[in-house]
Amino acid sequence: MIRRKFESFGILNGINTISRVGYMLRLEVNISQDTSNHSYISSEPHDDEARLDLCALEQQLRGEESLDNTTNRNKRVRRYYIFSCWQYLSMPVRVWLLFSLIGFVTAITYYYNEKYHEHTFRDLAHKKIVNGNILYTKDVKNFSFLENTMNMLHDQNYWMMVSKDAVSYIHMRDGKPEWQKLFFIGGQRSLIEQMQCIVEHLNDAVVDFATVTKPVRGMDYIRSYIYSPCESKKGGEGLGELFIRYTQFPDKAGIMIQNVSFINMDQKTVFKFKKVSEYHADFTKMSYVEYNRTKKVKHVKIKSIMFSELNQRLLQSNPLYARVLEELTTDDKYILTLDNEHKINADSTFQGMLYFDNIYNESVWGLD
Repeated sequence: MIRRKFESFGILNGINTISRVGYMLRLEVNISQDTSNHSYISSEPHDDEARLDLCALEQQLRGEESLDNTTNRNKRVRRYYIFSCWQYLSMPVRVWLLFSLIGFVTAITYYYNEKYHEHTFRDLAHKKIVNGNILYTKDVKNFSFLENTMNMLHDQNYWMMVSKDAVSYIHMRDGKPEWQKLFFIGGQRSLIEQMQCIVEHLNDAVVDFATVTKPVRGMDYIRSYIYSPCESKKGGEGLGELFIRYTQFPDKAGIMIQNVSFINMDQKTVFKFKKVSEYHADFTKMSYVEYNRTKKVKHVKIKSIMFSELNQRLLQSNPLYARVLEELTTDDKYILTLDNEHKINADSTFQGMLYFDNIYNESVWGLD
């Protein structure tokens, strides 16, 4: 069968029969050129060409490995060199270098910490205002209420504080508080432009509200004029008059009863309510130069609110009306007395505002 298979390929007499022995395969082998791209490597000692190919391939593989080995070796050498340098240093030098590094890191950390906590009035510029100066800045950070009280400005002619939400100002005459205003911060203008606008407005030193609220004899009261963000040289648009009369007790813990009303520029009542609050005294350490001592801070929590008037149409007409109402009805407020003689205080309302209160003793008005 094998003979027939070879004959079908055209190979005749490919197998010879040898009697008593078997069969013998007689084929001619011709070496032909390989037309494929395959490489054949022979390790036979007589094949010089194949040996050369093998050596070339081995060198090529070793060359590729040497690149990676060189990179890794360089890294190891650098690490070893650094370690060796540190190892050969004497112990005093090591200690000196270590403490120098710690001191450098501490100095950098302290510098940036002080840079962050430096008081609000940076990049200062001056504007004359009623025989005094107001300092203002391009940048006001979101300081907490107590930090804002440490960054206020005042002299015999004014008190002023800038918080994230508002600028509050108390005008003084003959060393006594005369009137107070609060300007919202916001709008399209930058803070520096708004501060310049507020300064120009305050330079006029006028009260442009017609007061319609009535104090009650023997009761403390607060009257503050509130403005929208300052957008023009004439100052911010007047929103209304905030009037609060209240009774409280001088004990460390007690009850505060407030009658709060807000009247807009058209002398229309936006809202009016009575608020009963409970307060107790906390104590804090102030680092401001004039208050570097323990100060008593009142922590006020609302117990109840009862509205007697709420003009919803007016509230919808101006979002800032609702903003004022929200601030006055928010729980957990803090009050810090700054000048007990003139009853000048700082309040956490609007994230920090100044105000002064009076006691009315000249006439008697009925409670409404």
